[in-house]
Amino acid sequence: MIRVLIADDSATARQLLRTLIELDPDLELAGEARDGEEAVRLALELEPDVITMDLMMPRISGFDAIRAIRAAGGPPVIVVSSALDPEDGERTFSALELGAVSVQAKPHGLPDRDPRAAALLAELEAVGGEGKPRPGVVPPVPTAVERRDQQRVQAVGIAASTGGPLALLELLRSLGRHVPVPILVVQHITPGFLEGMAAWLERSSGVPVMLASDGMRASPGIFMAPDGHHLLLGRRGVLRLEGGSPGELHRPSADRLFRSMAETAGAGGVGVILTGMGNDGAAGLAELHRRGGLVLAQDRESSVVWGMPGAAVAAGAVDEVLPIASLGMRLRQILTPGGGTAGGKGGKDHGG
Repeated sequence: MIRVLIADDSATARQLLRTLIELDPDLELAGEARDGEEAVRLALELEPDVITMDLMMPRISGFDAIRAIRAAGGPPVIVVSSALDPEDGERTFSALELGAVSVQAKPHGLPDRDPRAAALLAELEAVGGEGKPRPGVVPPVPTAVERRDQQRVQAVGIAASTGGPLALLELLRSLGRHVPVPILVVQHITPGFLEGMAAWLERSSGVPVMLASDGMRASPGIFMAPDGHHLLLGRRGVLRLEGGSPGELHRPSADRLFRSMAETAGAGGVGVILTGMGNDGAAGLAELHRRGGLVLAQDRESSVVWGMPGAAVAAGAVDEVLPIASLGMRLRQILTPGGGTAGGKGGKDHGG
């Protein structure tokens, strides 16, 4: 069982979160905190597997509580916030720099009627269960793999889910303003948070980040897929947005992005898969890899959840597995003329 600590000063919010946890057979309520100070104390006393944290609380704020819990080596924290406008959203994402692993929207109902509730429960299971022993076959990690085609890089695609915002920030900081090609980003996140996330990434990294629009020229820069749309690399260097079909699990989809890159850029495409739950991206990266593109994956140790990267590794679609601290510099090397694009050592076995 995954033990969850709730930290929220609203009795109504705590009641709903308690009900959601009780409905999930894999989750168990460890305790409830009514303010930030109590959250810090209970986090260290009860040792839960994961914490849900409101940000605006009395005594000490959720921001300060996150900082104190992580400084003491406490459990991972998921921010559960109602801040959806860009300015408040940007402040919400600053909690990630203090040690929170993810941001989720506050649910308003049960999972069968509120997708935010279903998303939060899935995130609690993924983050809280990451430290639990897992049976199963360990996928092999790539060793030295050579690019089959040394042509110039035309585009980079990056996909992430749980833990992705902070991983993206670290990668962008490593790149700096060295962005000579379009970099297309798919981030799975609750609708309403993307604009704030883009503003936070730009402010914190110093690299311009924009939400993509249909027909936009794929010029050098960082383009994020907007809410509810697939981001595709089209012919003649044009970005395309598609609405997709009802019932799709992910929109935007990493698989759709990487498949479009395989079709239009082929061996000139570079795919990067970062921390996240699920397996979105593995099939698209396999196609990009078959067309000669280079594929990089974040390693398990630096991932919040090694679902998406692990699935891509298991599919045989990955050329190099690297810690997030090295991924940005490796990508910078690939994008530097004469920097070399041959695959390097994948390193030790990272588990599955």
